[in-house]
Amino acid sequence: MASEQQVIDPGKKHDVPKVSCRRGWLSHGIKRVKGTSSTSNDHTNGLPLNDDILLRIFAVFLSMSDLVRCAATCSQWRHLVSRNAAYICRSMPRLDSFVRNLAMGFFYQKQEKEDGSCEAPFNVMLFMRFRQVSMGWFLSEERFRSAHLVACRKGRLILELRRASLAAVLSLVVCNPMTREVLFLPPLSGKDRVGGYACVLLNADDSPCSSSGFCVLIVYNRRGSLVCRSYSSDTKNWGPEDSTTGAKVSSKCLHKMKAATMVQNVVFWQVERLLFGLCLDTLKAKLKDLSFPWYTDKYFFHCKENHLLAAWPDGMLGVVSVMVDSLVYVSTCMIFVMFLNVGGDKLWNGWGSEENMISIDIQPFLPYGTTLVHLHGVCEQSGLIFFAACSNWFGNITWRMYMLDLQRKVVQLLDVDNHCRGPENCKRFFPYEMDRATYLMSLGGRDFTQADHRHVNLV
Repeated sequence: MASEQQVIDPGKKHDVPKVSCRRGWLSHGIKRVKGTSSTSNDHTNGLPLNDDILLRIFAVFLSMSDLVRCAATCSQWRHLVSRNAAYICRSMPRLDSFVRNLAMGFFYQKQEKEDGSCEAPFNVMLFMRFRQVSMGWFLSEERFRSAHLVACRKGRLILELRRASLAAVLSLVVCNPMTREVLFLPPLSGKDRVGGYACVLLNADDSPCSSSGFCVLIVYNRRGSLVCRSYSSDTKNWGPEDSTTGAKVSSKCLHKMKAATMVQNVVFWQVERLLFGLCLDTLKAKLKDLSFPWYTDKYFFHCKENHLLAAWPDGMLGVVSVMVDSLVYVSTCMIFVMFLNVGGDKLWNGWGSEENMISIDIQPFLPYGTTLVHLHGVCEQSGLIFFAACSNWFGNITWRMYMLDLQRKVVQLLDVDNHCRGPENCKRFFPYEMDRATYLMSLGGRDFTQADHRHVNLV
């Protein structure tokens, strides 16, 4: 006898089988729906595409967001993406939008002591997507406890092992906290000795090196001339010194320069209200005063510390700043992102139009009695801005740390230690983001490190 045909009433609510995703957007823990039949050859249904063709499509024609969606489609594609992440990133176009999942947390270091030494760097995890990841596993080692955080970019940290003075041997260490990759660069001593310097880490997104490799560029003075030198992870050696032309910068100023970024083959550093740029094609250097024509200095509190640089996904150089308008307490507080036109012989061609400026009012998220706002750092790939706000209520001074999401225009209060809130206690602050290759590798569910014990709550 034929089986009865099930009649579905359109007006009646029916239970729909759900697919659970253990890790949110990564969604590589998808469970199979009960009652559905499957065979080992499900991935061969439809048009047969071998791995070489798929990899070519993934690497050339898909954006990062589309690639992650493809990886969540089936186990075959997920493992294909995670196992060939380096190859895919070698040909993948630049990020055209923010990818929030690249952000992991931040590293910070307290103010230097009287003898010039620092306490060991600290690491704070912001998100729980990788519950078994510990980014601070190397900070407990004795040789890193007195190291200085120098730079953090594209998934890697640069640490300077402690030296007695600027005239001593320079020993740098590059570390990828996610993959446990630690590389000690050859020390620079003797005739190669370096005093005050500025540095930046470049990878395949912005330099001609292999996708799994990186370059470290340092700029310093040698006999009155500004020179630069780079280390390549491919050759495992420092290259020769190259002289620059144009602007001259003192060693003391170079030593104070903040985290660098790169736009259109020009590396930018910032120190106080000065912008320093170096074109890697021509080795031409230039200095610019960060004074905005449509505002006056009276709107800025601590203006020397209230500017940060970031490379925007559209290839523009963004300058993040805070405008505070108040006499006693903050009545207006906004975070602005203004853009510089980069390129040409002048390295930059003035400010972009005011219509392209991004402005976000953060006053509704701050407590009453706020008097100061201090920018800490920017995650240029994920669009997150970290800042601290100081409130003075009847003499009770309190610093709080916040995180601004530029995509969603939402401010979140971070429940972190007091040591990393105020600018005086946190002289070295570096937001940490994974590089694209590491992120794609993580889609396969790979556990990079041991469990972490330091996490932060979003209030």
